[in-house]
Amino acid sequence: MKLLTLAMTKLRAMAGGITGIVITFALSLLMLITAAYALNAKGPGSLVIAVADENNTELSAEFREMLRNDETASIKLVDAETVEKANSIVRDGGAEGVLLIEEDFSDVLEKGGTGLSFFPAQGSSSAEAAEEIIIGNAISLRSKLRARSYAEQLLGRELTEEELAELDVLSEKAINKEGKAVEAVAVGKGAIAGSSVFGAFYARFAGFTAFLIMLCLLMLGAFTGSSDARASSQRMLSLGKGVRPELGANLLALGIFGAVLLAFSYIAGGLPKLPELGAGLAYVFCTASLSILLGSFAGSERAEIASPFIALITSLAGGCFINPEALGGALKTVSLFTPQGLFLSAVNGRLFNIPILLIAGAVMLMLVALRTGARPFKK
Repeated sequence: MKLLTLAMTKLRAMAGGITGIVITFALSLLMLITAAYALNAKGPGSLVIAVADENNTELSAEFREMLRNDETASIKLVDAETVEKANSIVRDGGAEGVLLIEEDFSDVLEKGGTGLSFFPAQGSSSAEAAEEIIIGNAISLRSKLRARSYAEQLLGRELTEEELAELDVLSEKAINKEGKAVEAVAVGKGAIAGSSVFGAFYARFAGFTAFLIMLCLLMLGAFTGSSDARASSQRMLSLGKGVRPELGANLLALGIFGAVLLAFSYIAGGLPKLPELGAGLAYVFCTASLSILLGSFAGSERAEIASPFIALITSLAGGCFINPEALGGALKTVSLFTPQGLFLSAVNGRLFNIPILLIAGAVMLMLVALRTGARPFKK
């Protein structure tokens, strides 16, 4: 009870009083709720594209039908008589881009090209996906045309209507068996990401939570390096109380604060599974230890100025706002040298990172104990 009382006293001093604690908690909860709502909000049900068909043949009509029936992505086509009308639809917000089926589409497609042009709306986030879907269906249609041409060359005559229908059935079976040129991959809850390098930069609720906890604990931990905190620590040492009560109170104070923020994240984003809860608590312990360690090196009460920069840099490197799996290479390795990276990796199912977080936190506490115990003081 004495340690808990001392920890609460420390926490009030770190936050500048009860008012500071209440305001910080209120703003943090509001930020977490906003982030959870933004990341889990449902987007449009389909990708709307304005189509200007200058070819106007059975082949271009077949291509449009393929886009409408594409099972890998929900696409809605808005027909426009001219490119100007299609552009007008985009300007009015009725579509995310203009697809131009060029006049020589049929000839170009048979010769190995596409005869298509896509003009995404300015700032459209789905431009890459739309291009891939359009190209993928064009490749499928071109494969069907080549199969028809090859069959006619082998037979030395044109195919009958019955043979053409049978060939179309075989082509569809081949496409379904081998897969289309482009696959649509759904992402998990609480994340906006992609399955390719274009999805390397993304937002994730667990990453936002990790960043917020790191930022708040670093700013609070900076108090341990202030002149008031150093005087208190020296006083306890001079009375023979040792390092442990002082260190334990700081750790408990920061741990309580971090645990409350973690609970707020579960209120905003949904209840966690047991492994995720364990990863969250281990992350709070490790981050609290890091905050105390950095605070022990601070020689000024304004040490918290560096906290936002440290929190942002480690969060970027740890994968809170960048997908290390997509970028790979050195960044993927570097992310595991940050508490955020270990936490997010554990949340993703790599539970062996939980004991690594605990060990890292314990090592940092030992370093703090050695520094604090060796610090000279006056009786």
